[in-house]
Amino acid sequence: MTRQNRIPVNLRDESEETSAEEASSELAGPSPVLIPLWDMANHINGQITTGYNEELQRVESQTLKAFAKGEQIFIHYGNRTNADFLVHNGFVFPDNSNTEVTIQLALNSGEDLFDQRKELLEKLNVPIAGEFTVNRGPDCISKELLGFARVFNMTKDQLTHWISQEPELTKTLLSPECGGLDESLREKVWKFLSIRLQLTMRMSGSTLEQDEALLANQGQKGTPKLGHIKSMLVQYRIVEKRILTDVVEYCKQKELGKN
Repeated sequence: MTRQNRIPVNLRDESEETSAEEASSELAGPSPVLIPLWDMANHINGQITTGYNEELQRVESQTLKAFAKGEQIFIHYGNRTNADFLVHNGFVFPDNSNTEVTIQLALNSGEDLFDQRKELLEKLNVPIAGEFTVNRGPDCISKELLGFARVFNMTKDQLTHWISQEPELTKTLLSPECGGLDESLREKVWKFLSIRLQLTMRMSGSTLEQDEALLANQGQKGTPKLGHIKSMLVQYRIVEKRILTDVVEYCKQKELGKN
């Protein structure tokens, strides 16, 4: 279970009589504790509103909005991705504002400019290989992915220029509005990202439209029944592909200089 809260634990034997002051002074460090009632509340975007009141020695929670009698009460489980929810909670949240999609990228160690690219990425604290993320919202490209893409597409002269800069200026390569970028590099970067994200979408073997139809047609005659687990996995793919589709469009607009 991950719907737990970290609260102080009293190490004194429960059979011993203690004052509130004594009990409070003997609290150990916070420990994750299951709150069964919270299994009755589903997740919604927001902020965590459950915490431990040390003065009253109890867990307290506030709702994110006013609820009428008979309405379902929602709480915010935490800023978790759909991968976290799927693995640890057993569900996918379609409107998750904190979810992200990872893509694998790496420098080519066999190319002539590998050492220079590696040196510049190290200055940016960006790995030369690994998982990079895109997500929802205006800052849909992570700064690490943006920095990697820029270094990956630089010419020898561009690498030499940026390696020689002061650290403060070099760090601007991680910023969406990086000044001093050649126009040709800017276009190459957005085209590169667009292509890589489209390749990531194709790796699943199905299109967004096919996955949406697969879920929409459940229960209809002649449609293979997916079952609960497979339905969640398809829903997970749909959320990822919707994010990727939006980010690809964002990259295309950036390439054209419209954004």
